[in-house]
Amino acid sequence: VWQHHRMVIDPNALTFNLYIDDMVTPVLTGVNLSRAEVPVPTQLRIVNEGNSADDGYWAIDDITLTVEDSRDLSTTFTDGFEGYPARALSTDDADPQGPWVTTEIDGTGQSRLRAPGKVQVVGTDVVTPHSGTKCLKLEAGQRAGATLAWGVPTLSDVQITWWARVPEAIQSSPTADAVFLRMSLYGAEGGNSISGDS
Repeated sequence: VWQHHRMVIDPNALTFNLYIDDMVTPVLTGVNLSRAEVPVPTQLRIVNEGNSADDGYWAIDDITLTVEDSRDLSTTFTDGFEGYPARALSTDDADPQGPWVTTEIDGTGQSRLRAPGKVQVVGTDVVTPHSGTKCLKLEAGQRAGATLAWGVPTLSDVQITWWARVPEAIQSSPTADAVFLRMSLYGAEGGNSISGDS
């Protein structure tokens, strides 16, 4: 028998609702994504978890993907976070919007819990920006990323530049404790979109 499955993902809340057959009333609501450090769904994996032929098969058909309120990001990211709200208090969770997607987790590695208030836009009261009055702050193993909106044809040549403020400890002594900034661009490498970590 064919079953109708529907998942509605909220990339800001990092949760999803699951519908089975009934497309109006969800079976599960507000369920946490299993990998909270991944901000948006970038790959759909459909896997048969069986280990032998007698475990049967799944038949998949009529897959659709819709994105609500997708943004036109065909122009380059030229603003220095001036258009994003900066935090007013240390407890604020002032996430940037638009092309920037932030993920906030408790620590590093897989299966971490979400931890609001660690990736945020801050003002001059926190750090002097490279330009303007606001910049993006990451701490405690948190992540931020820029994304191209689904549903919008992307440019054939995408160029991204930024300035990073390097902690003084790294500059003054190569043996001092250091905090490294990992900057990765994920794409397809050798026909494999999983290995494309540049």
